[in-house]
This record gives sequence, structure tokens and C-alpha cells, in this order.
Amino acid sequence: RSRTSTAAPPTITDEEKLNATETAKNLLQTSPKDALIVTKRRFLRKDWCQSQPLIQRIGQDQCLSATVLNRFCYGQCNSFFIPKNQLKEDDGTDRQVARGEGDEAAGAVLGGAGIAATAKAFRSCAVCQPKKTSWVTVTLKCPSLVPNIRRRRVLIINQCRCM
Repeated sequence: RSRTSTAAPPTITDEEKLNATETAKNLLQTSPKDALIVTKRRFLRKDWCQSQPLIQRIGQDQCLSATVLNRFCYGQCNSFFIPKNQLKEDDGTDRQVARGEGDEAAGAVLGGAGIAATAKAFRSCAVCQPKKTSWVTVTLKCPSLVPNIRRRRVLIINQCRCM
């Protein structure tokens, strides 16, 4: 139906606003599978990773050692092991696990005899490691060798991150 009016547009009711908001959320969250909430954000600790100074000694047999100011990575990064959300019945058929709500752990087995979890899981093991590096060439003096110098390339850590 068409309206022909010169009056102000009709006001939107609170219910219409709520429906529009819910529709927008559904469009943003459309997925072939439901999202699995594993835990509350407040239970997760923030990971951290930083580089610290390191005096590194570079050496070789029959050569005088040299020192290089380098860095090493140090920190605590989060890791996860989340069991797959699918179980096997005694007859070998798959069964989806009920998802918990609120403070209950999602994916928990809520009773049921003869159910064994599958071995598949989501794993994520972040490590505090170099993000930016560079190479320097160190010249070692070797008095008893000919030629009397040796060059060694050394990896220098510039920045670290949980990856």
C-alpha cells in the first residue's frame, strides 16, 4: 500500500526499534553453526610478552669471543584446548552436546551413559616469540688461523609478541 501524505513521517514505536535491533544483530551473527561460548571474559587473563636485554657471547674454536647486545623474549601467553562439541553414542552415531547457558560450561556432558567424547579438539598454543628481528655480522679475531678473522651472522631480536 502506498501512502500519500504531507504530514511528518510516523514515529517508530519502542517495539519496532527492538525488532529492528534484533534483526540487525541476527544479520551480523548469521552463521551456519551456533557460536559456542566457552567461558566468561572475566576468567581469561591478558597475555603479555616483552623483550629484555641480553649480553650474548659469540665464539668459535681458536677465536677470541665477542659480545653482542641482543634481547630475549619473556612473557605468558594464553593457550587453549577446547574439546569438540560432538559425542559418539554406543551405536557409533554422532550426537550434538547441549550448550549450557549462564555460568554453566558450554559443551559439558549433562548425564547419559555410554557416551565417549571424540578426540578432535580446537588447540591454540600462543608462544612469546620474536616478532621483529634483524641480522648483524660479527667479526671474530682468530690469531692462530689463516685468515685471522671469521665472520658470524647473529640473529638480533628487536620486538616480541604472543603468537
